[in-house]
Amino acid sequence: MKIQFFNIQWDTDGEDTELPAEAVLELDADTDVSLEGADALSDKFGFCVNSFEFRPVCAVKQFLSAR
Repeated sequence: MKIQFFNIQWDTDGEDTELPAEAVLELDADTDVSLEGADALSDKFGFCVNSFEFRPVCAVKQFLSAR
């Protein structure tokens, strides 16, 4: 399933970075995003996450944009 993460607050220890405030990641369907989302973002971008919000990306929207 695709998940849109937004309002991502990164833990950069004051390091100047260009990390995204939003990202879309493909996760396993059985993933508990509220518990494992920070790990998925950290694995992808290499920085820890303090907080984030998320929502599933609608499959219909994906289909329509692919046309």
